[in-house]
Amino acid sequence: MLRRISKTTILTAATFVTILTTNSALAECSTCPTSSCSPCGSSWFSSSCPMSAGWYVEGNIGQSKLQNVNFGTGTSIASSTGFGWNVDGGYKFMPYFGAEIGYTRYPNASIRDISGATIATDRHYAYDLAGKAILPISNSGVEFFAKLGISRIRTKTVQNSTTPAPGTAFSNANTYVTGGYYAIGADYVFNPNLAANIQWATANGNGKTGNISLFSLGLNYIFE
Repeated sequence: MLRRISKTTILTAATFVTILTTNSALAECSTCPTSSCSPCGSSWFSSSCPMSAGWYVEGNIGQSKLQNVNFGTGTSIASSTGFGWNVDGGYKFMPYFGAEIGYTRYPNASIRDISGATIATDRHYAYDLAGKAILPISNSGVEFFAKLGISRIRTKTVQNSTTPAPGTAFSNANTYVTGGYYAIGADYVFNPNLAANIQWATANGNGKTGNISLFSLGLNYIFE
């Protein structure tokens, strides 16, 4: 009888210790999500912890759209959408704020004259400097974010050999414009160093550069 009680007591105590140890590790992860944090930092794919604080890089690819641009009297653009990409580098201050600088390359746009013939090509890119507000959703692996800052858009229009039709006013130009920059999106955290993101970002210019947006998917990597 004493032997049976002893075995039961030992088994119960071991189970209780295991539960306490697991809960303690999870609590530690919620406050210190680093690669040494167990159990969330011991697995390559674990979404129970937010991303760590530190320097990070981010790369995105997606669909870009050019709006509210006027290249001259009688002109139009052949397509306002196309493939675009973006890279960012910044620092995340745990857990609600970050700051970053980025570069975005937008697709070239073909400029048409009043007759519909292609007369020039327009190239766009932009730099941005932005603050990033972050809202982690506890124990879900999801972090919503919003970015707000300034952008520097550069557009270069180059005329081809086609002579513009009468009634079309166009000339080659390099234009630089500083304007607002904003973005919204969400990260899904695989582990404290790696996350995937989806975001929509816009750089605002003027009538010569237009407003340019990029809807993209990407990856973030943070250096601890």
